[in-house]
Amino acid sequence: MDNQGEPITSKKMSTIAKQNVSHYLMFILFPAACLIFFAIDFQYPPLTDFVEWMYQSYILRFILEGNESTLFFVKDYPVPYVFSQFSLALLDKAFGTEPAGLIFVVSYFVAGILLCIAFVKRYSLDVRIALPILLSVILCNSPFWNGYINYQLGLLVLMAYLALPERQQLSAKITLTFGVLSFFTHGFALIGFSIIAASKTLHDGKSTFLKFAVSMIPAGILTVWYFLARDPDVGPIVESTAPYLSWKFLLYKLYTLTKAGPYHNFIVGQEGDFERHILLFSIGVLTNILFTVVVGVLIILFVRNVLRNNSTGDLLAVSAFLIGIVFAPAWGFSLANPGERILYPMLLWIFAATLKSNVIRSRPVVLLLPVLVYGLLSVSVLSLVAAARPIEYSARSSAWGDDNQLGRRLYWHRPFQFNGRYVELIDASRNRREPNRPLAFNTSLLGYRSKKP
Repeated sequence: MDNQGEPITSKKMSTIAKQNVSHYLMFILFPAACLIFFAIDFQYPPLTDFVEWMYQSYILRFILEGNESTLFFVKDYPVPYVFSQFSLALLDKAFGTEPAGLIFVVSYFVAGILLCIAFVKRYSLDVRIALPILLSVILCNSPFWNGYINYQLGLLVLMAYLALPERQQLSAKITLTFGVLSFFTHGFALIGFSIIAASKTLHDGKSTFLKFAVSMIPAGILTVWYFLARDPDVGPIVESTAPYLSWKFLLYKLYTLTKAGPYHNFIVGQEGDFERHILLFSIGVLTNILFTVVVGVLIILFVRNVLRNNSTGDLLAVSAFLIGIVFAPAWGFSLANPGERILYPMLLWIFAATLKSNVIRSRPVVLLLPVLVYGLLSVSVLSLVAAARPIEYSARSSAWGDDNQLGRRLYWHRPFQFNGRYVELIDASRNRREPNRPLAFNTSLLGYRSKKP
C-alpha cells in the first residue's frame, strides 16, 4: 500500500523506480557540471579557503620529502585537519600541485554522492525532497563554497556513520573508530558525532552508553592533548560581535540558518550579485528564506516527536545542539561562526527522521523544492562563471566589502581571496622550492617558524 492507502501494482512500482532514477540523475548532474566548470574556467577550485589548504599541503609534502624548511615545521602534537592535509599532500606528490586540488574535489563529490545515496536508502527517505536538501545543506553547502574542506570531510564521516545499520552504530568498536576519525577531520565534526552517538547508545541502555563512553576515551585524549599543546597565538577561544540575546545577535542566528539555502553570492573583483544582477540577488535571498521555513518546520516536527516519545537520549541531544547553535559566539576557537558548524550535524541527524513522504505531504513543497534547489544552485554557479570569465585572475581578488553595506554581503563567498597565494604556490612547485608566504591559518598541522618558541 502507498501513503494514500492504494495498492502498489507492479506497473506503479516500475513508474516509481523510473522517477527515482531521474531524481538520482538530477542529484548527480549538478556536482558533475561544477567539476566541468572548475576544470575549464578556473585555475583552481573556486572555494574560498581551499587554496590555503593546497598551499599548506604542498609545504607538508615539501617537508616530508626530506627538504629542510627555514620557515615552517610540523607540529609534534595531534591536530584536527590532518586527514585532508595528508590527502592533499599525497595527491600533490602523485599528480602534481596544479591538478591535485581538482582531483581532491572530484574525490569529495564522488564520496559525497555515494554517501548521500546510501543515507537516503538507509532511512527510506523520499528521494524527491531528500536528495535536493542533502545537496544544498550538506554536499554543496555554504562551508563547501567557503573552502572549509576539513569540516566537509567531517560531515561525510558523520554521514557514513549514520548510514550504517543500527546495531553497528551502537558498537563500541565503531564509535571508537569514528570518534578518532572525526577528530582528525574537524573538531566540530567530533562534537556532532559525539552528541548523536551518545543519544543513540543512551536510548539503547546504560550498558551500551557506558561502552560508548569508554570507546570515546582515545578521541577525548587527543582533544585534551591538542588544547594543552596548541599554539597560544592561534586567536581567542571565544569572541562575540553582539551581546547575547540582543536583536542583532538573534538576527545573526536566523541568518545562519538561512545560509543552508541553495543561493550563494559570489564576489568577483569589486562586485557580487547585488551589483551584477539585483533581480537574481533578490530572488536568491527570498528563496533561502523560504527554504529556511521548510527546514524550520522539519526541526519543529522532529522536536515535537522527541517530546512525545519522551526519549531521554534524543531530548538531551536536541538540547545540546540547540544550546550550542544559539549561544555560540560569532567567532570562537579561531573559527568564524562556530554555531554554523554545530548546525549541520544536527540537521543531518534530523533529516534521517523527517525527509520521508509520510512527514512532508505538501504537494507544492515536493514539486517546488527540487526546482528551487537545483535552479538556484545552478544559477549561482553560472553567475560566478559569467562574472569571472572576462576578468584576469589578478583582478578577481580584492578586499571587497563595506560594513555600511551589509545587505550586499548576504550569502557571500570570495572564491579568489587567496589568488596571490596560489601564484606563489605554483611558482614554488615548479621551481621545487619552499614557499615564502606565512600561513593564513595557524590551527593546522603546520607551524610558522618565527612563532616557534
